[in-house]
This record gives sequence, C-alpha cells and structure tokens, in this order.
Amino acid sequence: MTPAERDNPKIINGSRRARIARGSGTTTTEVNQLLDRFEAAQKAMRQVRRGMGVPGLGIPGTGKKKAGRGSTPRVKKGKSGNPAKRAQQEREALERMLGGGTSKAPTGASFGLGGGQLPTEEELKNLQLPPGLGGLFGR
Repeated sequence: MTPAERDNPKIINGSRRARIARGSGTTTTEVNQLLDRFEAAQKAMRQVRRGMGVPGLGIPGTGKKKAGRGSTPRVKKGKSGNPAKRAQQEREALERMLGGGTSKAPTGASFGLGGGQLPTEEELKNLQLPPGLGGLFGR
C-alpha cells in the first residue's frame, strides 16, 4: 500500500484492492476483511483517545469530563410532530411526574416468592430440589 492509501484507506477502490491482493499473494476478499478490521481498529483507538473506554471489552473510560467550555449540552428527547402522538406523550409524561399510571414492574418478592412473603418452615421442608443439590443443603 502506498503511504496515501495507509493514511486514507477509503481511497482504495476495487482495482487497487485487486492489485494489493496480487502483490501480497492473497485474495481480494482477505484484503477487504483486512481493511474492515483496520477501520474498526481506527475507530476503537479514536474512542480510547477521547476517553470513552475500549469498545467491546467493557473497559470504561477515565470518567466523566467536566462540563464547561467546549462541552456539548444535553439534548432533550424530541417531541413528535404528530399532534395526536404528541398529546399522548405529554399525557404520559404528566402521569410519570405525578406518580400515577400502572407500574410495569412485577409485584411480589424476588425469586418467584409470591406476595412479598417468606415461605413457611413447612413449605421449605416440602421443597423439591433438583438432583445433586440436596447434598449442598444437608439433605
């Protein structure tokens, strides 16, 4: 690849990709895959440089940047241009503010225990465990 092609791989058209493949003893498909991986690596390095962490690895960045000069303000969620839909959105927002509406969270306690109550001792004695787990609980 020429230095210009390494600086800007987007200028590499089909005939150049074929030339690179012939010169390196590979197929055009392999050259295309290499260029795709190279572009993804460039994008990842740009994110790391901006302090956003490493994408795909779950490594966080250096933290929040201070708001100040040059920082972009938060953008509020857009409102619909459809009058009926916009009215519905405003009603839902008002219900959320007032604490009304139905909760989508399931009722009851965690782990499938109903009504937020702990099981009785009798229910625990009659509990059927999967094979192999009885030894863990002294059964």
